[in-house]
Amino acid sequence: MLFKKNLQVEETLRSEKEKLKDFEYWTSFLKTSAMQYKHSFDTQIAIHEAMPESIACAEGKTWKNFGCSLVDTSHAVLTQHNGKIRRLFDISQVSGEFTKSYWIWRIHDDELGVDYTEAVNESLNNKYSFENETLAETIYELSVKTTEKYINPSSDIFNIVSESAAFMVISRCCPDEAELTYDRIDTTLKSIQIDEIGHAVTSIGKILLSEIEKIVKDERTAEIDRRGLDEYNREHDDKRNEMRIQSDQEKVLSDNQNNSRENLHSQRKDVSLHSDSKRGIEPELNNSSAEVELPERSGENENSRNTILDNSPLANNDNIIGNTIYKYIPKKSYRKYDTDIAMKIAEKLESENIKYSGKIADDTVTFTVSKSDISKLEEIAESIKNSEKNIAEDEKNIENTLEFEIGFSESGEIERFKSAYMNGEPMSFALGNALLEYLDEKQHTEREIEELNVGWYHKTDFNIKAVINGNEIVYNGRYDIGDGKDGGNGSLPEHIRQYNEYAVTDNPYNLSDEKLEEKLNILNTFVPFLERNSTLTEREQEIFDTFVVNNPIRNISYVNMREFTKENNIPFSERYYDGDDESDIFAYDGSMSLEDYRRVQQLTLSEVKEDNSPMANYYSSDKFYENRDTQSVTWMYYNP
Repeated sequence: MLFKKNLQVEETLRSEKEKLKDFEYWTSFLKTSAMQYKHSFDTQIAIHEAMPESIACAEGKTWKNFGCSLVDTSHAVLTQHNGKIRRLFDISQVSGEFTKSYWIWRIHDDELGVDYTEAVNESLNNKYSFENETLAETIYELSVKTTEKYINPSSDIFNIVSESAAFMVISRCCPDEAELTYDRIDTTLKSIQIDEIGHAVTSIGKILLSEIEKIVKDERTAEIDRRGLDEYNREHDDKRNEMRIQSDQEKVLSDNQNNSRENLHSQRKDVSLHSDSKRGIEPELNNSSAEVELPERSGENENSRNTILDNSPLANNDNIIGNTIYKYIPKKSYRKYDTDIAMKIAEKLESENIKYSGKIADDTVTFTVSKSDISKLEEIAESIKNSEKNIAEDEKNIENTLEFEIGFSESGEIERFKSAYMNGEPMSFALGNALLEYLDEKQHTEREIEELNVGWYHKTDFNIKAVINGNEIVYNGRYDIGDGKDGGNGSLPEHIRQYNEYAVTDNPYNLSDEKLEEKLNILNTFVPFLERNSTLTEREQEIFDTFVVNNPIRNISYVNMREFTKENNIPFSERYYDGDDESDIFAYDGSMSLEDYRRVQQLTLSEVKEDNSPMANYYSSDKFYENRDTQSVTWMYYNP
């Protein structure tokens, strides 16, 4: 029966994808996708088919993990992952205290009576240097800008992807202004594979909605803080927090007794929780299990935060750290510090058994300690600040280094470059970067010309070793010469950035938190460092320019001229072919300097006969001039 279910799910998916080629059905799907954007494209299709008006879908076990019970199991969204059937239920089908306490983000916050439209529009305009009056206009411009990053604007699918993604986001943020143009969409829907369009639209829509979600949640947090609701929220949530803490401690205790903490982690990795219910949480796609989770922890210092919290009684509250529940700290005193230093302060407070509670908000942490401990907190903070300052000074004195090497390559041009120009010397990163970017453009252009028979791409291994502020980064990668900028190449920094952004954003390889943190370091530290070291020296520029002159990018004119000279028994040298100028030199046998040849080729018949160069008599024959006083070899080709 399970096998039949799988077939049914697959058949439904195929059928639904066919329906998506209809314009009205496509727009309906995009509205569902806007609410379920953290799921995969295929899962969104299944949700739209079964429950198009759903708000937040998750597996039954996910809801149960948060103390919710299913009140309606008669209707479920059927999906599959790794051959296993998964059943998703909307929040409307479950009950429990948890479902009453969290907030799914909206532009119009009915609970607080706040509209975040202007704040979101202002934030996006400032970040991207837009000047739009309405949020809908800003979303549309941002959709086009984001789509350009991943799809060539001349592509057949560019318009449908950028406009559909914009409609998807606008339908959630400003539904009254959501409109999709039939004429520009309908024909493309019917002519192109829906998978190609759907994956692109939902991926770009997710990028845009995730950015807007962060702005909205930050604004909501600021609004709650402004109204002075923090104390109320803490007191209101104490009982529920204590219940969760007790439950989590029992699980950890049991797990420790079985010496299998990793098992507990794997059982719970599908779910994480923002404990401050007033600030909003929402079911979310988890790529590692391919279906649903509640939002993962955010923030650049998550690893250090987890280290602090492992043994804390508040270990499962994402925005609360500490060893004592807030209300149990007497005569409360408060201090706020940046997150980087705050995590080290927390470690020190833990080690000295000082009771504290900390609240994380964006890039700061507000500590609460008793009045008797406030001086000790300040002393610890000052000590850590001084230590950080000393470390920063030491790092300034550490010399940054950068080493680069091209390993195995299927490109013969790289070996010829090394042999002709490097003389066994190591290649700098800047020169290697310029070389690979040029060869990529050359291969990408020439592979489209069948007569050149250059192959499709050339696998090339590269190794980079950098020391940045005392920290060593070793990066081993592969660059497929010929894929082009649209295929993830371009310069090496851009190639590395695109690969790691994809790995972090979509996590297709199910990387651990530690590995994801490493890739974030690549994006935030390593790539900018490479960009700053991409400028060629004067000598390297000369080498590179010489190589380009001797190895030009060939086009169809080159092919035609090569065939023409072959048919007419004219000496031909690829070395001096210039594909950008069709009137340039096409035939040359090396018997004179290029400068002399350029002069001889343009001489009239009478001038050629008076010239004493080796090529003069060759080109003065009737075969080439046919008694016409101005015909050169180039003239003959274009005037047969």
